[in-house]
Amino acid sequence: MRILLITEYLPATYDAEITGGVEAYCHYVRRHLSKEHEIVVLARLTDGRVWDDASIRSIPGRLWFLVATFVRGLTTQADVIVGTTNVVHGVAWLVARLKRRPVVFWYADVLIGHWRSDGFGRAAGWVGETVERVLLKLPVDRYIAISDSTAAKLVSHGVQSQRVTVVPCGFEPQLVASVVPAELPPRSVVTVSRLVPYKRVDVVVRAVAELYADFSDLRLVVIGQGPEMGGLLGLADALGVRQCVDIRGFVPSHRDVLATIAGSAVLVSASEIEGFGIVVVEAMALGVPYVVSDIPAHREVTGGGVGGTLFPAGDHAALATELKRLLSDPLPARGARDAARRHAEKYAWPTIAHETARILEQVVENARIGSTARLR
Repeated sequence: MRILLITEYLPATYDAEITGGVEAYCHYVRRHLSKEHEIVVLARLTDGRVWDDASIRSIPGRLWFLVATFVRGLTTQADVIVGTTNVVHGVAWLVARLKRRPVVFWYADVLIGHWRSDGFGRAAGWVGETVERVLLKLPVDRYIAISDSTAAKLVSHGVQSQRVTVVPCGFEPQLVASVVPAELPPRSVVTVSRLVPYKRVDVVVRAVAELYADFSDLRLVVIGQGPEMGGLLGLADALGVRQCVDIRGFVPSHRDVLATIAGSAVLVSASEIEGFGIVVVEAMALGVPYVVSDIPAHREVTGGGVGGTLFPAGDHAALATELKRLLSDPLPARGARDAARRHAEKYAWPTIAHETARILEQVVENARIGSTARLR
């Protein structure tokens, strides 16, 4: 099967300079699909160091990329075309239409209702929401949603349920198995996140501030970049915990990110919007306890909190309570670690790639049958 995958960004090297779930999906699923299928990826290679925000200023560069991608797409042989984000869905659909090939939209999350209020900017938010509403009205052969919660959002916005299939994201088993934990203070809390408002890293900083008097060796390690970095540092200063907050920005090697998680006492995600939560699955696979916000995607991915804990989203006091419990006894029970690892097994990238290939083959076959029927 010949697959044309159109995405906005792709890690530039084998080290996987991953800045988010879309990049992780494209990097690992491409790697595994290419073992049995021919796959061409049209994307901008990135080392992840430069933050590309969703603002009006970014639109000209994105339009230029889309024009170039459209031209390349028309000259690329493929049995099926897959688009991964709202930025490229329209081009993927148009290329597929002109080449008379089936098109699949991979969908991380539906942001309708959040574009204008979650750090995208008023103008860019209006553009983003308008574009997404239009895209969801296009005739698409199949949607691959990364969670039941994302699938439900798609259906709520008019997508036919029979056109939506859930295939989750995952972790790389060989990489996880080979990770050597980084040397961190015993009471280290780690969060891995884009530094944007809806990820609510500020909640984590406030929770750490509540605990600092009880744990003088407490350390918060934040991996990620984004426009909230300055504000988070200012918040840490204002709360008197700047000395224990270590915002490292973007870490190029995904192995190093996993090593930091593995060396921590607990992983935290306070995000209020998630389509899945790859970093939580990685923590589970590593046997690291987690405390994550109680939102649909986190409940789904963790099986309701297997090997970890959920707290009410936005409630820094509740987060502090759960962290205090874990940090008071930093060695989690072996049974909890093992349960988390077992739960995470189903999210291995090789399994995800195999299921993705099965769905794409089904889409190609359905398109072939439909084309044959039209010729009769």
